[in-house]
Amino acid sequence: MTEMEKNASEHRWRNRRLIINLAAGLIVLVLGTAGLCAFVNRSEPRVGVELSKLRGVSIVRRGRWHSGQTTNVDLNDRRYSRIYRDGYELLYALCDAADQQYPIVQIARLPSGWYRVSAATDRGGQDGLLRLLSTAYEEAFGLEVAVREIETYVQVMTCPNEHALKLRPSARKTPYFKGVFAEGTNGTGGARRTRYRVEFACDMDNLASYSAYMIRKAYEEQRVAVRDRMLATAIVNETGLSGLYEGEFSWRFYDADGLTEQLEASGLKLTPAKRKIKALVIAPRQ
Repeated sequence: MTEMEKNASEHRWRNRRLIINLAAGLIVLVLGTAGLCAFVNRSEPRVGVELSKLRGVSIVRRGRWHSGQTTNVDLNDRRYSRIYRDGYELLYALCDAADQQYPIVQIARLPSGWYRVSAATDRGGQDGLLRLLSTAYEEAFGLEVAVREIETYVQVMTCPNEHALKLRPSARKTPYFKGVFAEGTNGTGGARRTRYRVEFACDMDNLASYSAYMIRKAYEEQRVAVRDRMLATAIVNETGLSGLYEGEFSWRFYDADGLTEQLEASGLKLTPAKRKIKALVIAPRQ
């Protein structure tokens, strides 16, 4: 190969590298521009705009920096039910309206961000409030939010050895629960509710539903991935035991595993399995 041919080959190679680099830069620029446009034009609701068209419900997106972070919940089946949350995710108000009586299964996710949500009803009590807020969410965010019977993973509660059960048969005729917080400090000298102790006398169906309720109730202190798993928690009684049993549990209130450990220490066993249950399901609109 002559010197001229060698120079021509090197020139062609430099041109190819230049074209490849320019093409790669153009691709990065196009993708970056598309990502920026998607971010700017994302479908999240604008701050300060009323999203609800239903009477008795207000949903307004807030900026986190000026949030009041306030909560006011009053569930009264005889007269009225109302909730007010300012500066929280949408999911929290829905949990308030359900009062943790249903596990929450999120097939579709609610919009992220912080909101002021208020809802009130003087008809239908708490169930009416849940229906009202669910309808408002459906209309505002294009989702289906409703109580459905679904097949999903639950914790099945069994009693492997009735003779090893540490709960005592109770002479009571009706279920009984009495829970109290033990005050602790939060490290800043202020009081903080840390441990929860409950005395109870109930049948196993009630114990299963109450335990699942308390596990879901601990969601506020958890990171999102853990919280979502906890909100889907349901416990199904398959112990085969009848009658009322009494006992006492004590655990750190925001530690859901602590209550599970109390159940298993009493001689019960929790095993994951699929069952049909009623749950509050958030799903895409069909």
